[in-house]
Amino acid sequence: MRRPKLVTTPDAASTTDADLSGLLTRRESLVIRQAGLSAELERAISARRELLIQGGDAAAIADAEHAVRDLESTALGVTDAVAELDRRVAAAEARIAADRDEAERETAAAGLERNATDIEKAAAGLKRALEGVATAHAALLGSIAPAAAGQYDPHIGTASPADIARAFLLHGLAEALPSLDVTAEVRRWSTYAMAGTVEGADPVAMAAEFGARLRETAGSIRERVIGPALPVHVEVMPHIEVPRPEMQIVALEPFTFTDAAGSPAYLPAWTHTIATPAAERAIEAGLALELDTEEGRDAFEKLKRRREGSMSTNPPEHYVDLGFSLKEWRATELSQLKDAWHAGQERRAA
Repeated sequence: MRRPKLVTTPDAASTTDADLSGLLTRRESLVIRQAGLSAELERAISARRELLIQGGDAAAIADAEHAVRDLESTALGVTDAVAELDRRVAAAEARIAADRDEAERETAAAGLERNATDIEKAAAGLKRALEGVATAHAALLGSIAPAAAGQYDPHIGTASPADIARAFLLHGLAEALPSLDVTAEVRRWSTYAMAGTVEGADPVAMAAEFGARLRETAGSIRERVIGPALPVHVEVMPHIEVPRPEMQIVALEPFTFTDAAGSPAYLPAWTHTIATPAAERAIEAGLALELDTEEGRDAFEKLKRRREGSMSTNPPEHYVDLGFSLKEWRATELSQLKDAWHAGQERRAA
């Protein structure tokens, strides 16, 4: 007896539109056959019925019965095959839909990743260009002498080199990127300066106009129409403050120092948050430890145990003098910051 050839289901990973089309074609063929079998079965049942009614011979009735059973079995098999094909069609459609969804997702994700790379490359180019702009701006600022700056817009006020370099940059940006809508207070040297939309202007043309004005002023000086002492922008020193960082320490022994107000500060052996310069001086002197260290935490635990056994306080004369004045330290720091500001102004004016 020949064994029937086994037919396996299609591999889910290889399901294509062609596979689905083949399944649908086979299903359509079986449905047509199913309809034909239904008609044949109906005729066979009718013939058997007539033989039974008319009392036909046993052999004819047996043949009719056999024909009905064969057709019923075949119809049942075809119906089962159609049901299985329905299941396979649904599974194939689901796999194809999932594959399409995955492909669409991959296309969208890959597009975003490519765009991210493009943006990063373009941004790196923009950064390099802006670094070039910053270098050019610094060169322009360094090229403008304070005396020349005063002639930039003398009818409105005395501009500084930084004001002029800034104006060149703003107008140049507005010219190169009109869609940027640059808004700024361009004429900061004017008493009536107000922020507004910056109009685009060619920096080269601006420099040519400014240069012509300077040459005209130079001619007036030579012809003794005006004197050589020209108005110069004077920078007002900004409010300068000395940074006031603090540190949390553990005082190992009682010590004292002069605070920012010039008064003595007495620190018993315990934890304190004080100005960092005083804390660093106490740590250097071996009188304290930074609390946020293993040694500092261990020392604090010992102090807590010692305090549990005694609540006595030390008189002022028992406090070690740190020999440090926070008031004097801050005054020295402020003086150095002001000197640095003046030195910067002198370098720019040179």
